[in-house]
Amino acid sequence: MTQKLIRATNEKDIKDFLHNDLEIAVINYYSELQEIKKAYPRAIMSGSGSTFFVLEENIKQINNDFWIKTGLKTIPYGVCEK
Repeated sequence: MTQKLIRATNEKDIKDFLHNDLEIAVINYYSELQEIKKAYPRAIMSGSGSTFFVLEENIKQINNDFWIKTGLKTIPYGVCEK
């Protein structure tokens, strides 16, 4: 499933398919969120905002202020390390 989404991002902007209404509502109030979006424009807020995610194969650490975990795989109830 994840590979299909990654391929879809190459054909269309993933934001056509995924969004978070809370991100839209709060991003202008928090400079930290704006920094994340500036560094990783394709990042999308997950759930109530504790995490942003990016569906890309090779994301690079741009800013040491953000913790990035790569190499995850999907499991029936979330994600785990490969």
